[in-house]
Amino acid sequence: MELKIVWLAILLLLYWAYCVFHGVKGAVQAHTTQSYFLADRGLSPNTFTLASTAMSLTAVFVVGHAGMIYRAGIPYSLLSLCVIAMALMGTLFTKRQWMLSKRFGYVTPGEMLAHYFESNLIRALVVLVALLFAIPFFGIQLAIGGWFLEILSDGAISISAGASLTALVIAVYAALGGLRGLAEIDAIHGVLILLVVVALGLITLHYAGGVETLNLTVQSFAQFKPDYIHLASGSQAFASSDSGGEIIWSGTLLLSIVIAFAGIQLTPGFSLMGFSSETTDAFVKQQLIVFAIIAGVVLIVFSTMQGVAGHLLGADLRLTHVQPALVNALMAEGLHGKDLMQLAGEQDMLIPQLLLVVQNSVPWLAVILLLGVLAGIHAGAVFVFAASAVVVRDGIAPFVKKKLDYRQQRVYTRICVFVLIAGALMFSNREHGSLIVTTALAGAYALQLLPALLAVCWWPWLTRPGCVTGMVIGVIAVTVTDPTGVEWFGIGAWNGWPWSIHAAVWGVACNMIIAILISAVSRNKVQKAHRLVFHRFLREHAGLSQSKKSLRILAWTMVLSWFYFAVGPGAVIGNQLWQIPANYPVWLSGLPSLWLWQWFCWAGGVYMIWFLACRMELSTAPHRKVIPLCEDIRELN
Repeated sequence: MELKIVWLAILLLLYWAYCVFHGVKGAVQAHTTQSYFLADRGLSPNTFTLASTAMSLTAVFVVGHAGMIYRAGIPYSLLSLCVIAMALMGTLFTKRQWMLSKRFGYVTPGEMLAHYFESNLIRALVVLVALLFAIPFFGIQLAIGGWFLEILSDGAISISAGASLTALVIAVYAALGGLRGLAEIDAIHGVLILLVVVALGLITLHYAGGVETLNLTVQSFAQFKPDYIHLASGSQAFASSDSGGEIIWSGTLLLSIVIAFAGIQLTPGFSLMGFSSETTDAFVKQQLIVFAIIAGVVLIVFSTMQGVAGHLLGADLRLTHVQPALVNALMAEGLHGKDLMQLAGEQDMLIPQLLLVVQNSVPWLAVILLLGVLAGIHAGAVFVFAASAVVVRDGIAPFVKKKLDYRQQRVYTRICVFVLIAGALMFSNREHGSLIVTTALAGAYALQLLPALLAVCWWPWLTRPGCVTGMVIGVIAVTVTDPTGVEWFGIGAWNGWPWSIHAAVWGVACNMIIAILISAVSRNKVQKAHRLVFHRFLREHAGLSQSKKSLRILAWTMVLSWFYFAVGPGAVIGNQLWQIPANYPVWLSGLPSLWLWQWFCWAGGVYMIWFLACRMELSTAPHRKVIPLCEDIRELN
C-alpha cells in the first residue's frame, strides 16, 4: 500500500473517531430537551463564535469559492464581500431572537413564529423551508467529500462510497450528541476552515511562482479575456440572460447572489445556535471580528490567490498555449491532459486537483489539508440537525402526536437526522449544479423566512395572513425562476434567473410585496395587541436610546449605499478607478483595479457592521436582564 494511502487512512480514522467521541460525549450530557436541542442554553462565547463561523463558511467557501474565481475571475471574487451581508443579517436578527427565545422558552424558530402569529400553519411552512434548504445544501457538500476521497485515494474509495462514509459518520455523531456535540466540533472546524484556506492560498501562490507571476497572469487575461478583470454592465448581463447564454457577472447578478447567501443566516440552524448562546457577548465578536474582519481578509486574499493561480498550474489549457513560459503544469498529470473545465465537476475540481499535487510531494500535508476541507463539509451538519428538530417539534408535535416527552422527541429527532442525511446523500448522487449555484438556491429558500422574522423582531404591522401567504408565494417564485425549476416545469416564458437576477431576489420580492399588501387589508386589533406584547418586551430590553434615534437615517443610508456600490450595479466604478488610463491594463500599485475596489468596500462594510452592531446596539447586551417565563414553550401550551 502506498504511503499516501496509509496517511489518508490513519488521519481520516482519527478525525472521524474524534467527531464520534464528541457525539457520544454530548449524548451522555443530554438529559433534557434544553440540553439536547440547545446545549442547556450555555454555549460559551468562544464556542458560539467559532461554530457560527464554521456554519457560515462550510465547504462552500473552502472549495466552491476559489473554483468560481478560477472560472469567472475578479468580478466573481467580489462575492467574498458576502461576509459583510451575512454579518448584517446576524446583527438584525440574532440578538432579538435570542432574547425572545430566552424569555418565552422557544427551542425552534417555528415555535417562535407560531406563538407570535398564533398559527400552526406557519410552523408547517418553517418545516418546508428547513427541508428545502438542508437537503440540497448538505447534499452538494457530501458530493464534494466523495470527490476528494476518490481523487486522493487513487480511486480506492469511489465517489459514492466516500460520500456515504462521510454521511454515516456525520449522521452518527449529529444524532447522538445534539447541538452541544455539534457546536463543540464546529468550534474546531471554524479554526480549521480558516487555516486551510490560508494554507491553500500560500501553497498555490508558491507553486505558481509568486505574486509577480500572478500579476503577469492577470494582465495577460486582460488582453484575451477582459471579462476576467471587469465587472459587466447590466445590459450585457441582461442580453446573455435573455439568450440563455453563459453567466455574465454583472453588479445586478452579484447583488442578487449575495442576498441569496445572506439568507443562510436566516435558517433554523442559525436560530438554534443563537438560542443556545449563554450570553449576547459573543454576537459582536462573531459578526464583526471573526467573520467580517478575519474571514473577510482570508477570502479576499487567499481564495483569490487559489482561483487566479490555478490557471498557472496546468488547469487552463488555453493559458498554457498562449503563455507557456508562465505555466508550471503540475496539475497536468492529474487532469490527464484535459482542461479543468472538461471534468465532471468543472471548477469545483480545482481544490481536489490542487490537493492531489500536494499529495504527490508531501502526502501527510495533503491529508491535513483534506481534514480542513472535511471540516467545511461537517460544519453543515448543524443545518440537518436543526431541520430534524424543526420536523419533530414543529411538524410531528403539533400535527401528529401532540404529547411528546423528551425521550420521544430525542428518538424522533435522531431518526429524522438519519432520514434527512439519507435524502441529502441521494441528492448528492444525482446531477446537480456547482457548489456555489446549488448553495445559492438553498439560501434562496431560506431567505423566504425574512418577512416573518422582520415581523417578529421589528415590524408589528405585518400580519399573519400577509406573512403566511407571502412565504408560500416566495417559495413558488424561487422555484419557477431558478434554472432547475424552469427546466423541470418546462417554462418557456423566461430563462432561469430572469433579467440576470437570482431566484432569491424574485422570491423575496414577491414575498415582501404580498406580505405588505395583505397585511394592509387584514388588520385585526386583537391579534395586533397580542403581537405588541413581544414588541414592548423588545423595546424595553433592547430599544434604541433617544439620543441615537436620529442615527437611524444614517444607518439606512449606509446600508443601502454599501450594497449598491460594493456588490451591486455601482461596483462597476471599480473597473477603472485605480487604472492608469493611458497604459491599460496597467494598474496603480500593479494590482487589478476591481480587486482594490473590493478592499475599499470591505473596509466600509466592516465599519458599517461596527456601526450597527455596537453604535446602534443591535448586537450588544440588552439594557435589562431577560427573565425567562419558562424553560420550554411547550410548558405554557
